[in-house]
Amino acid sequence: NREMANTGAVLAYALVLFSLLEILPWKRGNLKAAAFMVGIVGNTVYIGFPLLADAFGKTLLPYSIAAATVHLVLGLILSILAVEFWVIKSKRASAYIVDFFKNPFFTSLAVGVFLSMINFKGPVAEMIQKPIFMLGSTASPLALFALGGFLHGKFALHHLSRSVALTLVKLVAFPALVWFFVRLLGLGADFTAISVIVASMPSAVTAFVIAEKYHLDNELVANTILLSTAVSVLTISLFLLRFI
Repeated sequence: NREMANTGAVLAYALVLFSLLEILPWKRGNLKAAAFMVGIVGNTVYIGFPLLADAFGKTLLPYSIAAATVHLVLGLILSILAVEFWVIKSKRASAYIVDFFKNPFFTSLAVGVFLSMINFKGPVAEMIQKPIFMLGSTASPLALFALGGFLHGKFALHHLSRSVALTLVKLVAFPALVWFFVRLLGLGADFTAISVIVASMPSAVTAFVIAEKYHLDNELVANTILLSTAVSVLTISLFLLRFI
């Protein structure tokens, strides 16, 4: 029930965000896809997990990880779908579905979720996991380095209003919708707090990597990551004061 509550909240938020972006008079699909991605994919790995562990302790850590995983996995999958819809634009439904399932971001997520569900352990698992972990641990630092180099001396002021709007949507509107959805289902104060904190994470650095891969509007992505991370210091603090 708890995972389903977060799943429903993320899907409802994604539908609203997609609908708003679809009706906006932005002519470039790569701009809409970039806006959708930074509006839904949060920095759950480097900010979310440590913060949740410190705020809620080891007792509630499984619930924290479950909620954060739902937000991260669904956010990435829906972002890939948004890229397919606005940027790649497959002509036939069958080609659209095939392209989606062949996407390396989706396949890697699906394999990771499957292995975690079957509790894949042992010597063989360790042989596979160690090199993957080493490669994975280098991805975010490299992305941060690339993001810093990209932003150096060229913060895109023409995207400022869009970045401010997306930051407010990600840090305020998303947590508010999650709070309403989880409270409506009556799942308890602790789980409500965890879900809201997860939703309040700033835009993920991973979004910049995906933006570069699919030639999205990386200026908008970089600006929003920077701005949302800075503002989240205040908004997350307020949410923590409210719920803890």
